[in-house]
Amino acid sequence: MLSTFGKSAAQFRAQLGLTEQEFAALVGLSVGEVEDLEHMRAHCSSEIVGRYVRVLGLQPGAAPALALIAAAEDSNRRRVETRRYLGDDRLMALLARHGNELSDAVKAQINRIVAEEIAAKSRVIRHRDDRADSPPAPLRPRLTPARLAELVLLSEEVRARHVRPEERLSATAFLEDEFERDPRLEIELVTEMPLFAPDSGAAIAQTVDGHILHVNAGFWTDCAAGCRNVASHVLLHEYAHHILHGAYIAQGEGFLPPHRLASLEMGDAREAVTVGGYDSADTLDLEADFFAVLLTVPWTRLAEVAVEDYKARFLVRKLARDYGAFWPVMDKLVRYMRMGVARDRIREALYRQNRIDHPFLLLL
Repeated sequence: MLSTFGKSAAQFRAQLGLTEQEFAALVGLSVGEVEDLEHMRAHCSSEIVGRYVRVLGLQPGAAPALALIAAAEDSNRRRVETRRYLGDDRLMALLARHGNELSDAVKAQINRIVAEEIAAKSRVIRHRDDRADSPPAPLRPRLTPARLAELVLLSEEVRARHVRPEERLSATAFLEDEFERDPRLEIELVTEMPLFAPDSGAAIAQTVDGHILHVNAGFWTDCAAGCRNVASHVLLHEYAHHILHGAYIAQGEGFLPPHRLASLEMGDAREAVTVGGYDSADTLDLEADFFAVLLTVPWTRLAEVAVEDYKARFLVRKLARDYGAFWPVMDKLVRYMRMGVARDRIREALYRQNRIDHPFLLLL
């Protein structure tokens, strides 16, 4: 899509009978660089515009030269506005790839991107208007590979306080120990759950000095008996919110939504804001899910499974059975750890801690 600057330049070239290749050679640029300038994919500097004026034979200060300069300024302004509006440059990348020959499918994709950006900005504006007098909420963490490395090493530290790597962790015994050592954590066994989470087996809420974990008494009994892996996972999921997301639990009404394990499914991991079915608002739940698995199963065992690509699904189920983990979430975590960049970030974190003899480094 030619910019106003590109259209003006093309008209002047046509009057001189110059092809784009001939003009590019005269102005000292490649054809690709000329196309980038004239399709609003590159900044039109004053030095470049001066070259255009000289090669096209325009008189400096005359109306045609001033019109070309004004067109370049308009192109720069539109480019800046477009880049600011689409912060990740997805639309610009599409335009750069397809130029003037956009298929209907590409046009539909561009329309979807624009609609998503408009909707996202509208939500932000409404949120700011509704809470103009409230303090800004802290930025939510993103589950990038670097963030995963943080979770992995923290889970190793926390788990080592309670059991040896090869031992199976009891969620209820673990929480009883954490209750004794962590003054910020309270646990309350109830017959009826609080009104904000009436149908949940466990839910965490804010207190003056920390957090309180409300647990249905029957739910706790099932976990203690080792009857339900999913129940233990939910308990550890809520604990994960306590240790990972204290600043975020205090936002809004003062508690996180109940665990939504049954209604959400995670897809393949991505480095961006989202991971599968979790949107940006659900990143905290995704982290809590992964951290609960990391507490249940030593992460080095998960890493071993991640590199065994041809039989990973079988090994995931076996590990889940051996350690009492909730395997659907564990399967998603292993898929994330199969990404080379995720394992690279874990390795870098170990090197930063000078743990050069860690078994994970030998695995790689």
